[in-house]
Amino acid sequence: MSDASFLKALSESFQRYLIFGARSPEKLKPLHSFISKTIADKLSAGTGNNNNYEIYSLGFGNGNEKTICGRYFDKRVDIAVLSNGEPKVATGIKFVMSNYKQNSNNYFENMLGETANIRSNKIAYFQICILIEQIPYYDSRDKITHFEEITERNLKKYIVLSSDNSDIFLHSPTKTLLYIVKLPDADKELTDSKDYSQYYKNAHLVLSNSFNQNSFKSGIILNDFEMFVDKMIYYIRSI
Repeated sequence: MSDASFLKALSESFQRYLIFGARSPEKLKPLHSFISKTIADKLSAGTGNNNNYEIYSLGFGNGNEKTICGRYFDKRVDIAVLSNGEPKVATGIKFVMSNYKQNSNNYFENMLGETANIRSNKIAYFQICILIEQIPYYDSRDKITHFEEITERNLKKYIVLSSDNSDIFLHSPTKTLLYIVKLPDADKELTDSKDYSQYYKNAHLVLSNSFNQNSFKSGIILNDFEMFVDKMIYYIRSI
């Protein structure tokens, strides 16, 4: 398994977003099911089975997410791994398709809050955040006013998070994957959401890895899905 397979799943998810829209759960299924299957395959490797584990997510197994108990409120999580019927590890996934900068602090605060809620109930919580390097900004009429570019300045809060000791700070995810991808450059001016969707609605489109410089400490893994999953598998087997 390589990151090329993960990028293909991201591309499929992006295509479904263009077809079904931002509110549809259809866009989540290719990505969530790929991650869940990867976890299941790695858990079974070397043991002959993964019967002690149950994995819940959209598009995998029974096709449903799992609601688990947090310390403050119950939470339906994107991926849940249960061992002998008890939730041991959960994963939250965020794939931002547009208007990142105006919502970036809200995304981050929500991530910290849901992480604290789950981890305070003694369940490990991993996070996956996927950003597009150049992302459209839509106004209230779905017109593209400009393209936002993800820079190191925008990621400063994640750099700080990466140095947190997750054994002490329960708002810090057990481990975070930050994945930044790039779309092929458009050879025409894209003016609105319909124009953008029509241009990139291509079954052969493949997102590519981006943003190779790395200022992150060990709490965040940048653009390495395989390493992230290996860390998760090691954690699951250790508990």
